[in-house]
Amino acid sequence: MQIVSVNQGWSVADARALFEEANKFEPEYYTYARDLASYLLPKWSGKAGDTEKFLQEAADRIGGDKGDILYFQVAAANYVICGCDDNPDLSWDRIKRGFEASEKHYGVSMENLNRIAYLASYFGERDPVYADKILTRIADQWDAETWGSQENFEKMKQWVSVVAPAAAKVGVIEETATANEQTSEGVRYKAAFEKTYRELVQQCVRSDGGSVTQWQGKFKTLTNLGPKGTVEDIRIQSMGPVVTCLGQKLYSFKQENATPFPPPPRAPYWIELRLDWADFAPVQPNDSSNQSTHRFPLFIARGDFVEVALGSALIWSLGVAYRFLGREQRSSAD
Repeated sequence: MQIVSVNQGWSVADARALFEEANKFEPEYYTYARDLASYLLPKWSGKAGDTEKFLQEAADRIGGDKGDILYFQVAAANYVICGCDDNPDLSWDRIKRGFEASEKHYGVSMENLNRIAYLASYFGERDPVYADKILTRIADQWDAETWGSQENFEKMKQWVSVVAPAAAKVGVIEETATANEQTSEGVRYKAAFEKTYRELVQQCVRSDGGSVTQWQGKFKTLTNLGPKGTVEDIRIQSMGPVVTCLGQKLYSFKQENATPFPPPPRAPYWIELRLDWADFAPVQPNDSSNQSTHRFPLFIARGDFVEVALGSALIWSLGVAYRFLGREQRSSAD
């Protein structure tokens, strides 16, 4: 009946009522929740956030491990999360909890292993460290429905093997930066640091932002500071001309042993910022008639980091490695 509701284009209210009626009999039967979660996506009949809100409510209603299992099973459907750019913003931590709870209660499933590896590789900011662990367990037992082809599977294994060690290091850095923010001293220092950092970004927007096509998307930065406020290392979760300008500016500070930031509470000191490109959009829109035909994307939605290390500017990017290996985006129509 849920398929009928989709084919006939029922209203969201009627589709939700049908789910509630079916759910009374089998609240843990995840197919009901999968179908409605998909129907609530903006590309079908819902609004932004509808799928996320519904799935959280459905999983919380069950609660415990079984609620987390439902959450994972819905997310695992390739017509809910497809590796596309418009995936719902679901909780990766809860997806992992649900997968692990499923293994605890029901044992190992190669289908589930393949699906969680796929999600770790494609969903949101991606988790190559977790993907590496799961892909090791999968070995050569890849699932055609999940990966599409053995070539796609092997390319992903190659990508994971390249970036997982670096991603693990970034994870340690993020943990260190989070710990630094837990003190009142760390909170005060972050406010002072962020003010200066934003000013640097704005300078690059004015000088290099003319070819940017979009001012949207949130991104993260990681900066390592010396005892006097010198720049020792940075990572930026974005790409484009503004980021190149920013990286070169920060690198020049390092080369000159300049102190653009106040001395941190201790050194070395990692600090993380979560910024939104919308905050830096020029007040006046660009006149397209005066723009170069060469446009640059500004935002990396998948959460890759560009590292600017001591030896040169823009050393590497997880995103560059990822695109080099090739990515086959799959849709619900596949």
